Amino acid sequence: MALALARFLDGSKKFSSVTVIHLASREPFETFSHLTHIAVLRERAMANYMIVRQKVIDLAWFQTAFDRLKPNRKAAGLTDLGQFCADDESDVVIVVMKVEDMSRAKEYWHSNVLAQGRTEAGIVGPIEAKSDQVWLTDGSVKDRLTKPKRWRRPVDSEVDT
Repeated sequence: MALALARFLDGSKKFSSVTVIHLASREPFETFSHLTHIAVLRERAMANYMIVRQKVIDLAWFQTAFDRLKPNRKAAGLTDLGQFCADDESDVVIVVMKVEDMSRAKEYWHSNVLAQGRTEAGIVGPIEAKSDQVWLTDGSVKDRLTKPKRWRRPVDSEVDT
């Protein structure tokens, strides 16, 4: 038994006896550890992502240029989640970023800063990143099925002439 001082919302203090248990392992807590991650999982499920797939001359050269552009990505509302090597092509990198604001992400995607950074990173192919190299997500499939679809501007092929 131990004595503990408790402070209540009204400002009063009271002493109370409590039983102190020493646990040799975290096993009782690990049973419910998934509950502590619900908020994180919910946030990830609602997040949007930018995924970039690009062939590069040299991985080290790419990583140096990529790291240098981190403040620019942060200013554009992009959070780096990882840079990965493609399984089937050793000179292809796949970058995954969380998108805070879709319009700022698109602006950064088409910016001169990124075009210069892509040159410095030693990318293979055109400097301008096309939609076959960069993908932006717009919500999860499950959310789209359960929530009304957001209005979007029709593309040229959908406009009646």
